Amino acid sequence: MKAKILLAVALALAIAVVAIYAGRPSVKEGKVTDELGEKHEIVIANSYVLIKHGPTAHQRDRDFDKMMAYVEARQKSWERWRKLVEKYGNETYKAYVVPCRLYTVEEFASFAKELGIVNNITDIAMYVYYKNGTYHALGHSVRHGEDFNTWLKSAEEAALISAGHYILFLRWVAENNGTLPPNATPPFGVAEALEVGKSEAVVYIGAFVVEAPLRELYQLSKKPQILMVDLPLDLIWKYREEGYQVIVKRVTFGAVYLREKKNLCPKGAGRGE
Repeated sequence: MKAKILLAVALALAIAVVAIYAGRPSVKEGKVTDELGEKHEIVIANSYVLIKHGPTAHQRDRDFDKMMAYVEARQKSWERWRKLVEKYGNETYKAYVVPCRLYTVEEFASFAKELGIVNNITDIAMYVYYKNGTYHALGHSVRHGEDFNTWLKSAEEAALISAGHYILFLRWVAENNGTLPPNATPPFGVAEALEVGKSEAVVYIGAFVVEAPLRELYQLSKKPQILMVDLPLDLIWKYREEGYQVIVKRVTFGAVYLREKKNLCPKGAGRGE
C-alpha cells in the first residue's frame, strides 16, 4: 500500500512538473498503444508529453513464451529505433532494466558497480523468498538521494520487516486457533519482525530503473548481464518528432519471468554470465 501511495504521489508530481513547464494548467489525457501492442496512459501539457509506461499485457496470462517474445522484441527495438539514439542520444530518460537473473542485495551492489550505473539507479524491484525457496512477495523502493549502499540496506531491511510481520502474524493467529478478538494488538514490534525476517527470508533484486542519456541506455542494452532495457522507443520518437519534450514514468514493477530464479541469458545466446 505504501509503495502504491508513493507511486501516486510521484505521478502527481510528474504531471505537475509538466504543467508548470508548459506555463499553463491545461492538461490533456489519453491512451496510446506502442508498437508491441502495450497500452499506456499519456498526459499532454503544451509542449510536454508524460508517458506512463506500464506494460502488463504480455505478463497477464503468465505465458513464459509470450513474455520472452516481448523481451526479445523490446531488445530488438533498440536497433529498429537506432535513428532515435543517433538524433536524440544526449537526452536523458528513465528506463526499466531487467537483468538476466535475480541478485542478492550484496551481489546487486557489485553488479551495479561493475556496470558503472551506481549513480544512475533510481528504483529497484525486490523479490522476497522464504529460505525454503518459496516466493513470498514483490517490493519496490525509490531512491531519494541516499548513498547507494545505504539505500539498498534500508530497502532490504524494510522488505525483511514486512516478511517478518507476515510470519509473526500467521503464528499469532495460529496460537489463537485461527480467530482474534476485535481490535486485538499484535504482540510484536519492528525489531522482532526484522529478526524473524532475517532468519526466515531472503531478498533479491530483479528489475530496476536507470536514468541516463539514450546513448548510454543503448549501450546498457548490449551488456551480457542485461536481459532487457524496456523503454517505448517508438512513442518517444513519435512525440519528439512532433516537437514535444518527453518524460517517461514507469508505473509497473516486477518481472514474473524472474521468479524461478533462473538465468535467462544462457551462455551462447548472446547474453549471460
